[in-house]
Amino acid sequence: MALAQLVDYYKLPCELCSGNSNCKVPDVQAGFERAMNLTAAMLMGGVDIIDGVGAIDASNAMSPELLVIDNEIIDGIRRLTRGFGVNDETLALGVIDKVGPGGIFLGQKHTLEHYKKEFWMPEISDKSTFAAWQKMGSKTMDKVAKEKVNEILATHKPEPIPENVEREISQILKKADTELK
Repeated sequence: MALAQLVDYYKLPCELCSGNSNCKVPDVQAGFERAMNLTAAMLMGGVDIIDGVGAIDASNAMSPELLVIDNEIIDGIRRLTRGFGVNDETLALGVIDKVGPGGIFLGQKHTLEHYKKEFWMPEISDKSTFAAWQKMGSKTMDKVAKEKVNEILATHKPEPIPENVEREISQILKKADTELK
């Protein structure tokens, strides 16, 4: 945290290895360490790049499943650290007055315009009841993450690098090759 505050003070970029963990598999230890480390890194501000996501065994190995889990943890922390706007628009006192005690806000235009901005729903964390979870196969998070990894690997089509960027990379590599000889 001190490093992040110093580089922020001096207006320097900061990379922090906070996704790292001594865990050997994507287990409870991995989740606990990552949640603690990533939350601290993201709350302190000044950190531009967080590395170590997906890393296990003190960065001696990488787990694609843990990378998916880390993505969810970071997404949740990003929502948490964004906070909530408190102003006339978000307080919606006129809507509260209009709907009144015991009223339903779901049909209000204001609710429809704002609820998706404030609400965060995890992608792989299970939010169902125990009975519903059992009916869906009693999948633990590591199994859901494994399925997500397989889905990504089967369906992801990366965008090709634009030709002008390919040319520039090629020129940089040629120049480096010439200079290093």
